[in-house]
Amino acid sequence: MATSTTQSNDNNIQSLMKQFMEIFAFNQVIKYDGTNINKWIISVRSAFQMCEKEHFLCDELPIGHHEYYDYQRYFGLLMFTFEPKILQRFVHLKTVFQLWDHMVRFEQDSLATSVRKFTKLIGTKYDGGKLCHWFERLTAQFEDIESEWLHFNEKTRCTITISLLPRPQFDHLIDRLTSIESLSMMVLMNIFIDEDKNMKTGSTKCADNQFVNKKPSLSSKRNKCGYCKRNGHNTDECYKRL
Repeated sequence: MATSTTQSNDNNIQSLMKQFMEIFAFNQVIKYDGTNINKWIISVRSAFQMCEKEHFLCDELPIGHHEYYDYQRYFGLLMFTFEPKILQRFVHLKTVFQLWDHMVRFEQDSLATSVRKFTKLIGTKYDGGKLCHWFERLTAQFEDIESEWLHFNEKTRCTITISLLPRPQFDHLIDRLTSIESLSMMVLMNIFIDEDKNMKTGSTKCADNQFVNKKPSLSSKRNKCGYCKRNGHNTDECYKRL
């Protein structure tokens, strides 16, 4: 009886650990929103590896298989990795392998995929905030777009980056960048960091000037009316006396 109770407790502990691992693994999955398929694929594969269920992605499991219950349960977990607004696109898929195979084939390099990624790239214009943060997002998109259809060398990346800076806001910066002969993405990053510092310093000075301009003049403080006892004018100018 004691042995049976011990085994039961061990099974319960293993079951809880398994559930904890699954929850943790799938919480790390990047939710698919219709544009970030590459990140979704990487994070989903990692989750299945962590749970030691990567073989679910390799082939269809038939009904009656000893892991079929887990196989269908993982399909439910996988469906929760999609944003609700696009979930309707995948209701026709019924198993883990069907869903995974559909997504992987969708991401394979093609002209259509490259056009979609390039359109997103050239639409990433600077829209405020720190230049270095915008540059990091743009660099990530350059990496994502690399394929047999599209490949950008260092000079091309720099050219595209500069062209995405809005005018006339950054005319001075664009003129400076285009005058550099040996421009690279690393040089661009360093210049953007310096520009962020300059913009911050400029805004601070502007705020200081506004504060100084709002200070009352010394003459106003010194002038005090002997009639109404208020600052800013003398007795001869007091409208109350007049």
